Amino acid sequence: MNSKVVSLHQSSPYSLFFARRYNGIGKYEFTESQLANNELLLERLKYMTEVVFPGASEKARATQQKMMDRFNDTASRSEFHEGTAVMALDPIKGNKLDPKYEGPYIVVRQDRNGAYVLKDATGTELHRKYAPSQLKVVLVEPKDPNAYVVRKILDHSEPDKEHKEWYYLVRWKGYGPEHDSWEPYSNFFETKCIRDYWNNAGHVNPHSTRSPVPSAPTSIE
Repeated sequence: MNSKVVSLHQSSPYSLFFARRYNGIGKYEFTESQLANNELLLERLKYMTEVVFPGASEKARATQQKMMDRFNDTASRSEFHEGTAVMALDPIKGNKLDPKYEGPYIVVRQDRNGAYVLKDATGTELHRKYAPSQLKVVLVEPKDPNAYVVRKILDHSEPDKEHKEWYYLVRWKGYGPEHDSWEPYSNFFETKCIRDYWNNAGHVNPHSTRSPVPSAPTSIE
């Protein structure tokens, strides 16, 4: 028997269905039953129909309204205004050691369904949209006039006696092959392009701490 009080209407399903209190589990073999007469049953039915059921229904509506108000209040706190700098949750990150968030991006607008349209450092809008729960506000430094956006990583060079860190041959967004340049790993503000490069090449990312890097060719096409 479902005799637990439901938080939605503060009554138990048993009492609402049978119009009486649940007596609980016990020994009743020596208990004498006192059956109610028709008049008492009709009176109880009238009381349930006119008082209990409407009261339970009103209580349920009030509880639901409180839940909706609480949800709407929480949702309103998650609004991001146009021009806000945010980091976006990466739903397909390669492994648990990869950064959970990508960015920073700038909020362009919110659509009628509540999702947000973002743009990158070049002003290009991202193809996908993000729910408020996938974004977080970040504080960013004033835009560096010497910062550029990576279009693609073309090649890499391992550390050696002359260079103590990894270098990558970069094709810059908005520029041709004549502007390709070798850049050290420390110059990259956002490293998703490097993770994609290693994933596409079929090698372990050397900047991940998961495991030692296997021997890899100096150049990967």
